[in-house]
Amino acid sequence: MKTWLMICATFAAPLVLVSPSALAGHDHGDGHDQTSILYTGPADIVKVSNLPSRGGLFADDEIIVEGKLIKQVDDETFLFDDGSGQILLEVDRDISNLTVSDTDNVRVFGRYDGFWGEPSIEAESIKVLKP
Repeated sequence: MKTWLMICATFAAPLVLVSPSALAGHDHGDGHDQTSILYTGPADIVKVSNLPSRGGLFADDEIIVEGKLIKQVDDETFLFDDGSGQILLEVDRDISNLTVSDTDNVRVFGRYDGFWGEPSIEAESIKVLKP
C-alpha cells in the first residue's frame, strides 16, 4: 500500500506544482499568446534617473520605461534615453519585426538588472508610441 501511495504521489506532484497562470495562457506555438493585448494608454512609468545605480528597490524588478533608443551598441544592445537619464537596453531575441528609429518614442516593458556590472534593462516587449 505504501508503495502504491509513493507512486501516486510521484506522478501527481508535478501536476499540483504547475502554476494556474502557466495553464491559463493559450500559446499556439507561433510566439503569440492569445491572452495578450496591445494597450497604449497610461501606465506606471519609471524614470531612468529614479533607478538605483547598484542593487536597491528596483533591482531585478519588472518595470516600464518610455523614451528613445538613441544608439545601437551591438546586435541586442541599445542606449536608451528617457530625458532624465540613459541606460543600456538589452533586447530579447524574441522581439522581431519591429522598426525603430532614434526619433521614435517607445514604451519598453522589461526587467531592471542592477545587481552585476553596468545597470541595464532587459526588454521583454517594445511598443512604438504614436506621436
